[in-house]
This record gives sequence, C-alpha cells and structure tokens, in this order.
Amino acid sequence: SDIKYIKKRKSAKEGLIIKTEGEKIFIIGSGVRGALYGVYTFLEEYLGVRWFTPTLEVVPENEDIIIDANIDRTVEPSFAVRRNDCAGTNDAHRARTKMNVSFWQPATAHGGALTYVVWDASLPSLVPDSLFAEHPEYFALHDGRRTDHVCLTHPDVLRITVESVRTAIENNTMGAKYVHIGQKDNQNYCRCENCTALYEKHGSICAPTLIFTNKLADALD
Repeated sequence: SDIKYIKKRKSAKEGLIIKTEGEKIFIIGSGVRGALYGVYTFLEEYLGVRWFTPTLEVVPENEDIIIDANIDRTVEPSFAVRRNDCAGTNDAHRARTKMNVSFWQPATAHGGALTYVVWDASLPSLVPDSLFAEHPEYFALHDGRRTDHVCLTHPDVLRITVESVRTAIENNTMGAKYVHIGQKDNQNYCRCENCTALYEKHGSICAPTLIFTNKLADALD
C-alpha cells in the first residue's frame, strides 16, 4: 500500500492514523486538528516526549531511536468535547494534550477549536434573576424558600431556555456550536417535589440537569 491507500481509510472527526510502511512513517489526521493530534501522539507515545504543563516540556535525549516497523494504529476520540484545563493553559498546550475546547477564542493557530455559545454558569443568563419577582416558581426551592438556582423541572424554564439559547446562537459571531448548561456556583439546588423525585429515582442530584440538557438538545435539533 501507499499514502493514497492510507488516506482512503476512515477516521472520526479529529481522529488520526499512524502507520509504518517499510522505512516510512505516515501520520494522517482528520482535518488540521487531527493531523496535529497525530504528530503529538507520535512524539508522546513513540518518542517519549511529555508536556506536563504549558511550560514544562520533557524531550528525552537518546542516541538511537527505534521505531516499530509494524505500526498500524487508528485513534478516534471517544468524546466530541474534551476539556481538562489547568492554571495557565494556552492553545498550544490544549492541542498537545488533545483538549479541543478554547472557550471564547477560535485557536486558529492550532487547527481551530470548539467554542461555546454560552459557557459555565450559563443558566443565570438564560433564565435571568429578573424573572424572580414575577415568577419565583422558576427558581429552586431550597430549605423552604426560593433561591438563586433554577428549577430544572418547571416546564416554563425549558421553554425560556430554548428561546434564550436560540437568541444567543443567532447573535454569536464566532461560529460556536456548543451550549454549556450550568447553575451558579453554590449548593442551592432545588428541593421541590419534582426535582427531589428525580434525585431519589436516579440516585444523584445531577439527574434534573442531565434530563433538562437532553430535552434542550432535542428542542434545538
């Protein structure tokens, strides 16, 4: 086989192929990002290069480099969105460690990256606190009072969120395709009858969030 044959082989988005043919090594990637991942994978797994932090790189010093003559490896990402940031992370380090989220920047110098339409504690912007006075039922019931979390089992909350996300998508200028759903950074999660029933049924307080997010995805599809 030759390079034309290898290129015909399928790999998932951002996937890669590393293959040896005689004394040649071929690294094929799906898109620019996949090609970068292919090179970084080869450097890391076959040559021992390590990127521990954005500023700590270790390159082994070897007089002889031995490469397996029978490499035939295809790697396809298990997750479409990958993020595991540490303090000081930059686009170069994200690419080397195969993180493909770059928040508000497109990371064009490193093959592009995923960006978000809304990010992090997004529910306060999608279901704003200004609705609290007229519709306290949209917000979490916690210790007998309404708090600043959103009640994710209230049907109107889903409708409002769908409308807000559609508006955010229309106003987005970076071509972002992903929506992050998150509450405020506190423990004021809802204890209403419906939310509590889901906690007990699924054994986790994240159950309403996952169910809500899936319903949101279906509504936007």
